[in-house]
Amino acid sequence: MPANLLRRLRDLGVSPWLDGVTREELRSGTLRSLIDELGVSGVTTNPSLFAKSLAGEASAYDVSFRDLASRGIGAEEAARLLAAEDARYACDVLTAVHQRSDGRDGWVSLEVDPRLADDAEATLADVHALAWLVDRPNLMVKIPATSAGVSAVADATAEGYNINATLIFSVDRYLEVLDAYAHGLQRASATGVKITDIHSVASLFVSRVDAALAAAGPPHQVPPTAGSVLPGIANARNAHRAFSAAMRTATWAELLAAGANPQRLLWASTGVKDPTLDPSTYVRGLALPGTIATMPPETLTATATAPAQVPTDRPPGSAHEEMQARKALEEIYGDVMPRLLADGVRQFQKSWQVALAIVEERLAAARGARAQQRR
Repeated sequence: MPANLLRRLRDLGVSPWLDGVTREELRSGTLRSLIDELGVSGVTTNPSLFAKSLAGEASAYDVSFRDLASRGIGAEEAARLLAAEDARYACDVLTAVHQRSDGRDGWVSLEVDPRLADDAEATLADVHALAWLVDRPNLMVKIPATSAGVSAVADATAEGYNINATLIFSVDRYLEVLDAYAHGLQRASATGVKITDIHSVASLFVSRVDAALAAAGPPHQVPPTAGSVLPGIANARNAHRAFSAAMRTATWAELLAAGANPQRLLWASTGVKDPTLDPSTYVRGLALPGTIATMPPETLTATATAPAQVPTDRPPGSAHEEMQARKALEEIYGDVMPRLLADGVRQFQKSWQVALAIVEERLAAARGARAQQRR
């Protein structure tokens, strides 16, 4: 592999994960090629990406819909079975990566029903159901980081499940998630669950922060010339500093000594929303060892062809630009960050409803075709 940003990321200990994979890409071997040729070492999915896969690749699901219709399966259960089938296939493709990395990578994330975001008990029940449906050791179940979700992260971890806490925007909420994971590990250890086998990531969204500031306009908006000290990157780097500080606490010293795995930071929403920015802006600005850079296909391609230079100590840019970014962050925490979380949950809920509508339509068509054949 020639020298490029993607290879440099891997050399630094940053894991490149793919954000979204369609059924056609799974079946055609595209994911396997990305693993072999670009070093992709994980996959994340969400309700929006699942709905997109259903809408864009009708023929890829034909056999599944025919079988589901023949069994009289309803739309709700059918959607879960289809999502689980895709996740299971991706898990199998990534099994070798998971084994080679001793569980550090090779994960596939599948999200709980987003309609349960404010119900911790129901979310935990959905974790149980998805883990049973997929039945693969390299599945991570995604839980939105609402207040109820944070509680569910602790409970699921205590039971030994591997969790991806998602839709994190503020450092304050990230620390709550990290604390929930630590408490879950402590509870797991106390009940005899093997904590060395438990893994977790915390998905902190990056570019959506800058998009929210841009929508707010002056004086909050930071111009693109700020480059790698955009507020979204500054916010993520603050979270990484908080992670490093947490690892030095007595709680984590005890957990690490017992063989616990730290909850890795995963950079989500790394695709640029501003077309004037370099496509690799967020990946380059967050090339921090031990983290995960999850990238949509276009960002992955751009990173694979970008120059290899990365800021290893601090983001480039003037002191004035960095001050601008930090000031913008301070001004949005009380308003924009909670709204971004709420908007993210609503978006996923809407996408799940879209997916259910597509599934219902396809099931009806399959039932109609079956009835026609019987005549």
